[in-house]
Amino acid sequence: MSDNKTKNKSGAALILGMVSIPAAVLPLLGLPAAGTGLAFSIIGLMKKNRFASAGLICSAAGLVLTCVSAGFGYFITIKTGLPF
Repeated sequence: MSDNKTKNKSGAALILGMVSIPAAVLPLLGLPAAGTGLAFSIIGLMKKNRFASAGLICSAAGLVLTCVSAGFGYFITIKTGLPF
């Protein structure tokens, strides 16, 4: 039963990682998806599940893209002087 739960979490990590990449355009959506995907991937990696490593890669990419998107938005806001 424990093995089945790990597979489910690893599958969820992969899905959240794939969702976090396009969701990075809106950092409020991309950050929770990538963070949760990373957490589930780490749990899956403890049991050496192959979906967990793919989820880790996708979640990490989504996290990096989210940070870049947030930084770009912050830079544009400061540069143009427009309010939020």
